[in-house]
Amino acid sequence: MNKFKIAALCALMTATQMTWASPIFYEVENLGGTTWQYTYHVGNDTAGPIDLFSIFFDIDLYSFDLISGPTGFEVDPAVYAGPADWDVSVAPPDPFFPGPADDQPGIFNGVALAAPVNPGDLLSDFTIVFDWLGPGAPGSQPFTLFGTDLLPVFDDNFFTQPLPVVSVSEPHFVLPGFFLLLLAVWRQRNLHA
Repeated sequence: MNKFKIAALCALMTATQMTWASPIFYEVENLGGTTWQYTYHVGNDTAGPIDLFSIFFDIDLYSFDLISGPTGFEVDPAVYAGPADWDVSVAPPDPFFPGPADDQPGIFNGVALAAPVNPGDLLSDFTIVFDWLGPGAPGSQPFTLFGTDLLPVFDDNFFTQPLPVVSVSEPHFVLPGFFLLLLAVWRQRNLHA
């Protein structure tokens, strides 16, 4: 393979490949006043399946509707949801748990009951409603992803990212088309040489 062909193929792959900054994306919507909703999209850019995720909520910034449950107060199940084949649950931030408040975040968990999130897939429709106690709009949160062996794949040093807005503009088509044209010209030249 000559240098021209290698360069053209590398440029084409680079121009058309999507790289995820984070495997969990979010959309956030104000439902009125201090009430907001996150919709999460859990992606997988790892080598193996994802069976479990945990997204963490800062005790100083998030508040949830609580109801009385068998183990004390629990987050009302009416304010969170997930796909049918995933079990989702929320543990609220617990200010009464011993230790610094920053060490007691709320947790939104999702566990695969059937199919995990396989490499290259994106699973949507995990939602949670909460009251935002901070300024402006809610943003990124730390998360952990677990593989089928329940060992962490990504830990809480990674943060959710806003869902990228896909805009269809001319440059998205021009650059890959240009490289395909170059490749076709090169191929024609080599076939007739």
